[in-house]
Amino acid sequence: MYYVYSLSDPRDQAIRYIGVTINPKERLMSHYGDTYGSRAKLDWIRDLRANELLPVMDIIEECSCNIDAAQKEKYYYDLHNKGNLVCNDPANSPYVFNLAESKRAENLVTTKFSNESLKILRLIAAMTDEKQYEVIDRLTQQELDRLTKK
Repeated sequence: MYYVYSLSDPRDQAIRYIGVTINPKERLMSHYGDTYGSRAKLDWIRDLRANELLPVMDIIEECSCNIDAAQKEKYYYDLHNKGNLVCNDPANSPYVFNLAESKRAENLVTTKFSNESLKILRLIAAMTDEKQYEVIDRLTQQELDRLTKK
C-alpha cells in the first residue's frame, strides 16, 4: 500500500510538504532527521527541531499502486501549493517514473475541496482517529443512507 501524506507545521497548520510512502511512521521520523532536500524544507525542519516540534503528518489517501500514488501526490501538491508554501516538488518523487506511461492515471477521479472544508476534514480525522479518506467514505455513506431512507 502507498500512502499519500501531508506534513504540516504544528504552529500554523500550514501544509509544507506532500509525499508518498509505504511506511508513514518511519517516513515521518526520517523527515525529522533529513539532511537533504530543498533548502526551504531543510530550513523548516531545522526550525521545528530548534523549537522541539515535530511536523504533523496526515494520511490524505491510500493507493494500491505507485502510479496512482504519484498522480495523487501531484494532485495534492498542486492543490495545496498556494503561495509556494509547499517545500517539495513531486516531479522529484521516486514514484513518478511510470506516470507518463499509465493509462490508468488519466482515469483517476479526484475531488477538490475548499481550504475551509479541508481544515474541517483534518479536524474530524484527528478527532476520530480516522484517515481523511475514511471520514469522506463514512460521511458519504451516511448521507446516501439518509437520502435513500424511505
